[in-house]
Amino acid sequence: MLSRNYLLILLCALAGFFKAVRDTLMFHWAGSVFKEWGWSEQFWNPNKSWMNKYANWPDDKNEAFFLSKTALVSLTDAWHLSELLMLICLFGAIFLSIDAKGNLLYKAFAIIAFFVSFNMFYYAMG
Repeated sequence: MLSRNYLLILLCALAGFFKAVRDTLMFHWAGSVFKEWGWSEQFWNPNKSWMNKYANWPDDKNEAFFLSKTALVSLTDAWHLSELLMLICLFGAIFLSIDAKGNLLYKAFAIIAFFVSFNMFYYAMG
């Protein structure tokens, strides 16, 4: 039980870390370690990386690769990748915290319910 609690804490801490990465990229790119360390601006700089999902922005607005504008957008830039990792950590923590006495179907249903409710409100505000 103790190791499960440590894992929950670790997942929540990692979710916070990935949220910090997202916010740093979006609001503090110019002074961030990502720029300072010379990491690829095409992937890390949100002012440029958002174009990675397109074949050849602005001339060709088609997908750069299959599902690059939807389901696989997390592969196109650091902001979306850190968002995906944050959500994996959060939903992983929820999954581990549900005491379903080994009932995997119940846990899967709970994760789907959390996912749907999260996205419903997230997209309703956008």
